[in-house]
Amino acid sequence: MVMNVTTTYAKFKYKVRDIRIYDENEIDKAYNLQSKKEQLILYTCYPFGKLKGDKTKRYFVYLDKIFGPSIDKEVTK
Repeated sequence: MVMNVTTTYAKFKYKVRDIRIYDENEIDKAYNLQSKKEQLILYTCYPFGKLKGDKTKRYFVYLDKIFGPSIDKEVTK
């Protein structure tokens, strides 16, 4: 699956690499903010279709950039 993202400064194309489900207390395992790789990570509450009740899991979709300009990431501490 491919996803197109258009911003005010560029167009990007991403390809889904992985989908995972984590418990709400495992969020720190879900992504690495120190990664050198440009990627897009989408997440939402899980399970789907429940308006009431427990939604203690998170559904993550990991996408790798396949088109678009490089983004210089400045790390602040």
